[in-house]
Amino acid sequence: DNCTPSGSLIYTQSPIIGTSLPLGLQPITVTVEDASGNTGICVFNLTVEDQVNPTVTLCAPNQNVIVDNNCEGTIGNYTSLISATDNCSLPGNLIITQSPINGTVISSDTLVVMTITDEGGNSTSCQFTALLSDTTQPIVICPNDFSLAINSSCEYTMVDVTSMVNGSDNCSAFADMTITQSPLVGSTQTGITNVLITLFDEQGNLSTCTTTISPIDTTS
Repeated sequence: DNCTPSGSLIYTQSPIIGTSLPLGLQPITVTVEDASGNTGICVFNLTVEDQVNPTVTLCAPNQNVIVDNNCEGTIGNYTSLISATDNCSLPGNLIITQSPINGTVISSDTLVVMTITDEGGNSTSCQFTALLSDTTQPIVICPNDFSLAINSSCEYTMVDVTSMVNGSDNCSAFADMTITQSPLVGSTQTGITNVLITLFDEQGNLSTCTTTISPIDTTS
């Protein structure tokens, strides 16, 4: 000022310090007054931005994805399983996206990342795993019925029928599946015996079939 020392000038602003301002451009007016009451003003714009990330209040738990005949599953739409809040945006205005997207075909357990974005572009995320679930029974093929010779006591010993079994599965290789039989190998049998074969895949799904063994008396 031409008369008042700078240290004696009075500065005021509008809105005053501590005023809460809404988002966007907000005009700030600064007024300077000298000792004679003369004033000068300047105006500038203050940009109010939201830099706070949303808060996830509920993320989805791990999800089971049923596989098809090719041991592949399809990712679902999990956005409705997510809940979040924000300091500025209403829950309905938050944008929720997922990766991999709905409809993606997977062949192994897959991490799914859910991203929540507010109207200011701030984002946060949570994650869970899409777990492949095989509920398809394997296909088991039993050997044809056959005969075994009996001994002098009119008995015969049960053979290993599992080695004659074949089969297939949508996810498990045949070599990785488990085969059981009843009656057990080495047990003593008399008369016609129906051998129950059970084939288990790696997920515990099972199928059964039966082979019939008939005794033959070849003793004079």
